[in-house]
Amino acid sequence: MTPPDIEGILKRYLEIQETQKRLDEEKQQLRDALIEHLRPERDEDFLRDVEGQQVKIRYRKRVDIEYDERILAERLGNRYPAILAPDIKKIRRRLNEIEPYLAPVVHLVGSPSPDRVKIAVQEGVIQVEEFRGAFQKTEKPLLAVSRIRPQRELGPNAARSSPWI
Repeated sequence: MTPPDIEGILKRYLEIQETQKRLDEEKQQLRDALIEHLRPERDEDFLRDVEGQQVKIRYRKRVDIEYDERILAERLGNRYPAILAPDIKKIRRRLNEIEPYLAPVVHLVGSPSPDRVKIAVQEGVIQVEEFRGAFQKTEKPLLAVSRIRPQRELGPNAARSSPWI
């Protein structure tokens, strides 16, 4: 059973979520309308007076280029690496594979990992005392609230909600 104060908080929270969703959608529509209006302009900053308040509009155009990497690699052959730059997304996806190659420069690109600290202490590589005064531990609460559709809409394999929600 949900305590009455939690129920009221959750009810208002969900109302605000719905309002925020509608506002975000309207804001995006307004942004789209502004962009469409400014599209013929060159990159520029604009100042407008709106009911006595100065409003600054910064308008820029960014060009994104997507390459067909397969075609380029095939066409360029051994020259292909000459046009490549590190791609953070690809590095993240393949980190397990490339981590050994990063070892010589890990001091430049790495940060202490709580999991690795724990393992190093367990294996005796480092002593717990060496960390005294060298770190700060903070606890950050995480919260997610969402509506759960009725089970018949979700199907038999849907997640169950907490008994107090």
